[in-house]
Amino acid sequence: MALMGVAALMLLGITWDVLEVWGLHAEVGELAGSVARLREQDQRLVAQAGQEGVDLSTAAVTRLPAEVRFINGLIEKRTFSWTHFLSELERTVPGGVGVTSVRLEPARLTIQLSGTARTFEDVTAFLTLLHDHPEFREPLLKQHRDRDDGLVEFQVMLQYRHHDAHG
Repeated sequence: MALMGVAALMLLGITWDVLEVWGLHAEVGELAGSVARLREQDQRLVAQAGQEGVDLSTAAVTRLPAEVRFINGLIEKRTFSWTHFLSELERTVPGGVGVTSVRLEPARLTIQLSGTARTFEDVTAFLTLLHDHPEFREPLLKQHRDRDDGLVEFQVMLQYRHHDAHG
């Protein structure tokens, strides 16, 4: 008799467990549906942002904190002056070298300069002058190539540290 009671309790426990599994299975199905709807919404949002010219790719979102830190650093210093930077750069550019673009690289906290030179020696002289300048740090020739017109095209990365007269 006691054995039958134990068997009945076990059958009741198994039935209870089966009902719980069915309930959990239903919840998992509902959650899977919710996840699918959220993914669809995300895809629509990314597509809409792309049509409006906003990059929401994983790479763009990953870069954003570094870009914000870089810009905030410039704002905090309040000493960054494009006019001063460009004046110092102009003083540093030797004859035979022309800078065609200046671009901030917030993700790397650097500035990228692109330009052309008459010869590779002119590029080398430019790198030396950047290296010796007190406000430019770690100039690095990222790439160069000889163009068909005889000029050398180059890209240089560097850091700019403005020395404030007060500090």
